[in-house]
Amino acid sequence: MSDLRLRYDEPATGIGHPTLPDSVNRLFTADHNNDGTHRFFVDARHFGIVGDNVTDDTAAVQAAIDYAATLPVLTSLRNTATVLVPYGLYKVTSQIVVPSGVNLHCEGILYNNLADAWQPLVWFKAGSHCSKVQLWGNLGSGVKFGEVGTSCDMAIGDVRLWNIGEEYDGVKGSKKGVHFTGYNFTFDSIDCDGGNLGIDIDGASDVRGNKILTWGASTGVRLTSGSEHIYLNSVDIDTPSYKGLQIDSSHDLAIHDCTIFLNDQQLPGGIVNAAVIGEHSGGDKVNNLRIHLSVQDTGGQALKVYNILDSQIFLNVTNAPLGTGNLNLITSGIEFSTGVEATTQISASFGNVATKITGTGGCVTYTEAGALKYRGSAGTITVLGAA
Repeated sequence: MSDLRLRYDEPATGIGHPTLPDSVNRLFTADHNNDGTHRFFVDARHFGIVGDNVTDDTAAVQAAIDYAATLPVLTSLRNTATVLVPYGLYKVTSQIVVPSGVNLHCEGILYNNLADAWQPLVWFKAGSHCSKVQLWGNLGSGVKFGEVGTSCDMAIGDVRLWNIGEEYDGVKGSKKGVHFTGYNFTFDSIDCDGGNLGIDIDGASDVRGNKILTWGASTGVRLTSGSEHIYLNSVDIDTPSYKGLQIDSSHDLAIHDCTIFLNDQQLPGGIVNAAVIGEHSGGDKVNNLRIHLSVQDTGGQALKVYNILDSQIFLNVTNAPLGTGNLNLITSGIEFSTGVEATTQISASFGNVATKITGTGGCVTYTEAGALKYRGSAGTITVLGAA
């Protein structure tokens, strides 16, 4: 809670400073808090942004960010400068970079016009923050949070992305909606439409998030490359075109509520695997994974498991009736492949899925025809409770 708001007088000189007479003394405002910290606010309108999706607003948005980063108060890590981008549609033709100490808050929508469609439109570097960003991908890429191998200490509020491209290139890799790398992130809500990878947690650690929603991505959510200490409260993966969830070479993961669902009007053929764990892990097995996973109407197989140990999975598989006809019937519940250790425990509910479990390795407790059964790691089935 702030107890005082002041306006500061700044001379309107230098590249990127405002020229309108009424903005001469309003380059930034400040909240001074009772605990001795300060929050500073820079209005990007004073740097010449237009927001008509015709004018190139790249230089003006970056100038406001760069100016905020120069404020001397940022020598204290407890102080932040927020750049405010109001309602509008902002044409951006080169990557926007948000440096340490600066928080970006976009009520408007940044429109991707980058020549390189694989480059993130906005890069939040270590020590920066994002209270809100909205982005139209224009079949390009979205945002990158963090730097490789760096403690980022980043607070992220609401992220909303539309129209991210789904292409993969053998050299450039995947077009991504949101890419996390580095350490120490918290976020409130990420909503992504499209992407070859909707959300990619790639070599990141200490990521704590409240809500993820992806729609129409090739792969909705991926955790890979040694990611660890990941805690996600709610993950909703809607209509992926290849797979919903992919986890490889990651450790200490808690996903409290993950739902994978397919709209049969949008993708009538279904997908092969809704969730795949450990397929590309090799010797670096997924370990200490705790997940509640619900798979509904995806077609194909609900869960395929490789290379995993010391993990617990709660799985609900359903072929639910849909008004559109439910064309995507799940045919198989769980398949165990190579590298699955007996310390992996699954509690499952299969609904009306015909083939429930194939392969050996993990241990599954499930119900069938009213009876409670246990399937051991070697495939032996024991009836724990009669119907």
